[in-house]
Amino acid sequence: MIGYLVEGGEETRLPAQEWVSFVKENGIEAVIFDCDGTLVESGDAHYECMKFAALEQGFDLTLPWYLERTGLDRRSLFMEFSAGIAPKIDVEKAISTSIAAFGRFISMVEPIKETVSFLNDLQGFGMKIAVGTNAEKEIAQHSLKKAGVLELVDVLVSISDEVSPKPAADIFELAAQKLGKSNAVSLVLEDSPQGVLAAQNAGMRVIRVA
Repeated sequence: MIGYLVEGGEETRLPAQEWVSFVKENGIEAVIFDCDGTLVESGDAHYECMKFAALEQGFDLTLPWYLERTGLDRRSLFMEFSAGIAPKIDVEKAISTSIAAFGRFISMVEPIKETVSFLNDLQGFGMKIAVGTNAEKEIAQHSLKKAGVLELVDVLVSISDEVSPKPAADIFELAAQKLGKSNAVSLVLEDSPQGVLAAQNAGMRVIRVA
């Protein structure tokens, strides 16, 4: 995994081994991690539970279609599925079914070594840590527990907190607020375009991981 410091419209390569130094040298007081695609590889698990929910109602949610919408929150994804492919699908039922099914696919979720290592390194100097995710709280908790970092996170903000999903700034702003830190001294790690834009909209520093 490699990181890119995103500033304005430009990106500067920032390898994982330099992240701790960047935090220490730039007045960062809080680090906010995205979950899916940043701390854990969970795309297969999310796809399987959403496919399961669609099939329960007689619709086929294909992998190529899903992959084109990586980073969307669950509601937005099923709304697009309803608008373009399955107008008769019960979106609310599909959402609840897919959330309930996630646990059965948790074995497919794997920690991402570089970001999990970075999170652990931050413990060494008392950094405030949050996770801000477009996923629902119970799903994020499943994933963070699988990655072995749930107990290391001071604050978890999710779409379950009734905030607007990324690319709106709400999730990251609420995370910083709960940590008691300003946006200006908060650093976000993100993998999705929506998440990077959300961090920029919040006026936070952001490292895009890929």
